[in-house]
Amino acid sequence: MNTASIPEGRCDSCGMPLATASDHALADPAIPYCRFCTKEDGTLQPRDERLEHFTKWAMKHDGLDHDTAREQAIAYMATMPAWKGVT
Repeated sequence: MNTASIPEGRCDSCGMPLATASDHALADPAIPYCRFCTKEDGTLQPRDERLEHFTKWAMKHDGLDHDTAREQAIAYMATMPAWKGVT
């Protein structure tokens, strides 16, 4: 999957399709993040929190051990607009 340029209509944090307003944080299409990557106020969750979610997702869906899943999650996040240049 090439995520160098996330198509419009996808979460800038995770790449989830934002097909409807309800997919966006606060159901606001002006917010470039999905409802899963944000806090209740619509702001982006901290990087470490998202990293942990991405790691758990990779462990569950890809059957990876924690360390491998974390490395994969870090690499994936580096391709996403919300996380480029964030360490």
